[in-house]
Amino acid sequence: MKAKYILSIMALLIGASCSDDNENTPGFTLDEKEIQMEAVGGTREVHVSVPGNWTATPSESWVQISPTNGKSSEICVIKVDTTILANKQREAIINFKTRNDAETRSLKIVQAGFDKALTLSTTSVELENYADYGKRYFDVEVTSNVDFKVDIPQDAATWLSYDKYKFTLDCGARPRKTTIRFNWEGNTDATNREAKINFLVAEGNEDMVKHDALLISQERAPEITPTREGDSLALVIIERKLNVAVKWDKNESLMNWPQVKLWEEQDKGCTPENLGRVRAVEFSQFITKEGIPDEIRYLTELETLSFFSNGNKFMYSFDTGTAITQLTKLKNLRIYSFGLTTLPPDFVNLKNLVTLDLSSNNFQEVPAILTPENFPNLRHLSLATNRRGHEIDLTGTARYPKEEWGGLYGSNNNNNSNLSNPMLERLFKWENLESLVLSNNIIKGTLPKMAYGVPKYTKEEVEANDTLKTAASVLVGKPKVLPHCKDLRIGLNYLHGDLPDWLLHHPYLMFWSPEISIFNQNRGKDDQGIMPGFSNVPTSFEYFYELYPILKPKY
Repeated sequence: MKAKYILSIMALLIGASCSDDNENTPGFTLDEKEIQMEAVGGTREVHVSVPGNWTATPSESWVQISPTNGKSSEICVIKVDTTILANKQREAIINFKTRNDAETRSLKIVQAGFDKALTLSTTSVELENYADYGKRYFDVEVTSNVDFKVDIPQDAATWLSYDKYKFTLDCGARPRKTTIRFNWEGNTDATNREAKINFLVAEGNEDMVKHDALLISQERAPEITPTREGDSLALVIIERKLNVAVKWDKNESLMNWPQVKLWEEQDKGCTPENLGRVRAVEFSQFITKEGIPDEIRYLTELETLSFFSNGNKFMYSFDTGTAITQLTKLKNLRIYSFGLTTLPPDFVNLKNLVTLDLSSNNFQEVPAILTPENFPNLRHLSLATNRRGHEIDLTGTARYPKEEWGGLYGSNNNNNSNLSNPMLERLFKWENLESLVLSNNIIKGTLPKMAYGVPKYTKEEVEANDTLKTAASVLVGKPKVLPHCKDLRIGLNYLHGDLPDWLLHHPYLMFWSPEISIFNQNRGKDDQGIMPGFSNVPTSFEYFYELYPILKPKY
C-alpha cells in the first residue's frame, strides 16, 4: 500500500516536469507583444531571451527579421516595407520558437494604411511684378497618392502657366512625388493680383485627410502717371525689358538722354499738357524674346517712335501687341529688324501715321490691315528686306520651310510666277503714297498693268501741268499709278516679264533710280525655276526726256 502511494506521487511530479518543458520554459521572453508601424514602414528592435536555441518566422513577406535564429539572448531587427494600401491597415505575426518547437512566443505587427492626401512643398508664393526673361518661374513639389490635374483659374491663365510634368502612381497607395514648374508673366497694372491654383482629383476621393491648394500673389507695377516723371519711369522699364545694350545714364536729366526728344515750347503742336513730355524716342541694339513692352502705352505724347535692331530677329514671330496701338498721336513709327510677322487689328487706331517702316522683319505677306482707308494720312511705307534667310537661288535647299520664308512670299498669286502679283496691284493703288519700299524680298510674278481700279489721267489735268503736258500722248487715258510717289523700290526681288507702260512713262521714273531700284532683280531662280529679270529694260532714257524735257538734267 505504501509503495503504491509513493509511485503515484512520483508520476505526478514527472507529469508536472513535462508540462513545464513544453509550455512554460523558464526565461523565454519577448520585450514586445505588439508593434504598431506607420504606413511608410521602417525598422524596430525586439529583445529575445531564450535559454537555448530559437528560430523566428514572419507570416507575411512584407515583414523581415534579422537574425532569423539564435541562441540565448539576442536583439532582433524587424523591418517593415511601405504599404500599398490606402486607409486600411494590415497585420502580420512573427513566431519565435524554441529549438524543438516545444514552445512558441508570437509578436504581432500592425501597420497603418496610407491616408489619401495631396500635399505641396509650399502653399503660398509671393511674386514680384517683374523679373528678367528666363527667371519668371517657381517650382513646387507635389506629394500625392491620388492622381490629380492642375487647375489654373481662367482669369489667371494670361499670367500663369505650368510646364508638362510626369506623375505616375505605380505603387498602389504609396505617395509619389513630382516637381511642377510654374511660369508667370510680369504685372503691368497698378493693382496687386492673386490666384488660387487647385489640384483637382477624381470622384471617390472625398475621404482625403489633406488636400493642399496653391495661393499666388503678385505685387502691382509702379504707378506711371501722364507726366514727365512718368515718361522717364516708363522709358527705364522698357529699357530693362528690352535688354538694351547701351543704357541711359539715370543720373542725367531726361532732356540729355540720347535718342530721346522732349516737347519744347517752340515745337509746332506744343501745348501746356505735353510740354516737357517725351515727343520722340528710339530704342536700339537690344535683345528681347517677348515683343514690345506694355509700358510703351504710357508715352502718350509720342509723335515719333523707333525700335531698331533686335538680336537674332529671324528667330521670332511677334506682332506689335496692343499697347502701342494706344499711341494715337504717333506720326512716325519705325519697327526695324524686330521679328514681326503680323499686325493686330487694333493697329488701325494709328490713323495719324505719316511714316511706317516695318523693314527687316519676317512678314510672310503684306498685312491686310494696311490700306489707304485705314491709314488715310500715311505717305511713306517700307517693308524692305523681310526675309528670314539669305538664299538667292530658291530652287536649292532653304534654311526654313516656305511658310516661314518671310519676304512677303505669301503675297504672291497662288505661288504662280507667271501671273501678275496681286499684292503689288493693291499697293500700287495707294494714291497718296510718296514712297513705297519693297526691295530685297521674295516678290515674284509679273508687274501688274493696272488697267482696272485706278483713275486715268485726264486731258485737262495733264495740260494744266507743266511737267506732264509734254507727255500727253502717253498719259491721257492711261492709269494714274502712284501719282505722288517719288521713291519706289522693288529691286532685288524675283519679278520678270515686261515692264508696263505706266511704269516706263511714269513722270517720277528717274527719281526712282530705276537701274537699281526697279530693273535690278535677284540673280538666282525663284522656287519655280524662273529666272528674274525684265524683258524690255530700256537701253537709254532719251525717250523719257523727250516726254519730260523739263526733267532733263542740265550739266
